[in-house]
Amino acid sequence: MTSDKQQYGLGMIVCVALAMAGCAPAVRPAVDVPSLPPKFEARATAGPVAAALPGAAWWSDFADPQLTSLVEQALTRSTTIRLAQARIREARALRSQSRAATLPSGSVSASGTRQDGANLWGGALAQDRTDSAQLTFSPSWEIDLFGRLDAQRDRADSDAAAASFDFAASRLSLAADTASALF
Repeated sequence: MTSDKQQYGLGMIVCVALAMAGCAPAVRPAVDVPSLPPKFEARATAGPVAAALPGAAWWSDFADPQLTSLVEQALTRSTTIRLAQARIREARALRSQSRAATLPSGSVSASGTRQDGANLWGGALAQDRTDSAQLTFSPSWEIDLFGRLDAQRDRADSDAAAASFDFAASRLSLAADTASALF
C-alpha cells in the first residue's frame, strides 16, 4: 500500500513539473528594432565618440585662473549638480534592489509567553505556570519564469547609466554656461 502512495506521489510530482515546464518560455521574446533611414546607417556603424567629448576639467586648458575659480565654484554650489548626484545614488540603490529581488529571501520571527495562574482543585489552591515559545522561519524565492525580474534588472541598469550621463551633461552644461558668461 505504501508503494502505491509513493508511486502516486511521484507521478503527481512529475505531472506538476511537466506542467510548470510548459509554462516557461523556451526563448525570450524578440524585441522589434525599428529600421533606420538610409542617412543614419553610417552613424550606426560609426566608432565611439568618447574622444570627441571634452575632458572632465576642460576649462583648465584655457589656463585662466579666474575661469577655473568660477567654474569650480559653480560646480560646488549648484543645486542642479547635487540633484543629479542624488539621482545617481537613487538609481544605484534601485539597481541594487532589483538585483536583490532575484535572490532568495526569508524572515525569522520569535515569540514567547508565560502565564501564571491559580486553580482550585478539590478545595486546594494549586499554582500553575504555562510557558510557550515559538520560532518561525519563512523562506521565499521568486523563480523568474517569464523574465520579469531580468527585465526589471535591465531597466534599473539603464536608469543608472542614464543618471550618470545626466550628471555628466549637467556638469558640462553648467561649466559651459559659466565660461560663456565670463567671455
